[in-house]
Amino acid sequence: MFSDNRARRGFTLLEVVCTLIILGVLGGLVFSGFSSALTGYAQMRASAATYMQAELALIRLRKEVADVFDAVRLGGAEGAAEGADLSFRRPDGTAVRLYMEGKNLMLKEGERSGPLLGGVTTGKQPLFTARYPEGSILPDLITVTFTLDAPAGPKPYSLAISPRNTPPAKG
Repeated sequence: MFSDNRARRGFTLLEVVCTLIILGVLGGLVFSGFSSALTGYAQMRASAATYMQAELALIRLRKEVADVFDAVRLGGAEGAAEGADLSFRRPDGTAVRLYMEGKNLMLKEGERSGPLLGGVTTGKQPLFTARYPEGSILPDLITVTFTLDAPAGPKPYSLAISPRNTPPAKG
């Protein structure tokens, strides 16, 4: 009778091993769920940062191109309707050029130049297109179209800008 009570007080080795195996499987499932959630969160943050850079570049492009008053040159040819670069003058006389260098959209202001946005591809479409009214050397609409390489995949961007085309006062 004394030996029967002593045998019933503990767990057998088989019960302990089975319990540890079950806990290990459950822990692995929980960890994989957290791991995929953390990976998704990191990808979402990287995509959001890339898209924010693109939006800031588009805002800068809108500000730059809105003040165009000199004859716009697209693709290096006077009066061309499309091209991979855009040259113009600001009202203060500063020469500005937007162009592609590799996968970077570059901005050259006077003698200074630097990348405006990286990871840009144009595909078969021209980067810049312009619409000129009949008989005008100044465009009434400039369109910027590009695709941005992002962690979640390529995303197309397009921006249509109506320049003010206001020359500086002469006098």
